[in-house]
Amino acid sequence: MQAHLYITRPAVQQTYCRAGIDSKMLELVKAVTGLDIYAAADDGLNKQDGSHLTGDKPAFIAAMRG
Repeated sequence: MQAHLYITRPAVQQTYCRAGIDSKMLELVKAVTGLDIYAAADDGLNKQDGSHLTGDKPAFIAAMRG
């Protein structure tokens, strides 16, 4: 099994939403670690590990997935 990073509890203050912070963070983490980054599917369920997507995160993750 290949190592990867799994996003949980992503949070950026509303004031900074759509400022590019999340996408830059993902780019930097991937560049530094060389690991693939995964996020949960948007299934509408709250997960105990905090990996569920809320707010604008479903659209953000969909855009990052291309």
